[in-house]
Amino acid sequence: RKRHRIALIKRRIAARKEQATEYAKLLAQRQKEAKVKRAEEVKRKRSASMRDSKSSNQH
Repeated sequence: RKRHRIALIKRRIAARKEQATEYAKLLAQRQKEAKVKRAEEVKRKRSASMRDSKSSNQH
């Protein structure tokens, strides 16, 4: 009985650890995607402002 309980506890710990690593991986992926998205938005804004400043300089 005691051995069985310890085995269950160990199994639960292993499952929780596996879930934690999966969640950490998912979180890292989402953060990376958000970072890329922000970088693209900044790039788009910069290029738009550069276009605006070039066109205003020519007038």
